[in-house]
Amino acid sequence: MRLYTPQVDAIAGYIGRGSSAKARHPDIVARFAALLGDLRRVRPREPEGDPAWSFWVRSERGPISAFGDYQEFLDAGEVASLAEFESLWHEYYPSPTKWHEATVVCFQRRVFVGVDPDCRFEVDLEAQSVEGADVRNEEVEAFVVWLAPPFGG
Repeated sequence: MRLYTPQVDAIAGYIGRGSSAKARHPDIVARFAALLGDLRRVRPREPEGDPAWSFWVRSERGPISAFGDYQEFLDAGEVASLAEFESLWHEYYPSPTKWHEATVVCFQRRVFVGVDPDCRFEVDLEAQSVEGADVRNEEVEAFVVWLAPPFGG
């Protein structure tokens, strides 16, 4: 599932509103273990404490359909025309790309992940689980996978 900026923002906001969901997901845990391996090649920003890294992840604005359904906006009274809908889309997403700050902090066998200001969840490498982001939800799973793509090797 390809994610565009409107979906990334919506899912990050959904996770940020809080979820106590915890689910085993060995595939996602393996991705974060690999990401952590790649990050360990770079000096952490907190070399004396728990290792922490920040990096930027890019998303694409995508087509207007990623922003929403014109008919739904029209029916809700949020726009009065297609031109207004397109204008609203460009108002929310003026740039074709957006950069999201991601932070990873490692403590023992847990990886604490933050994206932008409000999205937080953790990956337990030992229990093979993700907590705070309901990865049983297909869109949330796609978001978490988007954050930890296969990198180097």
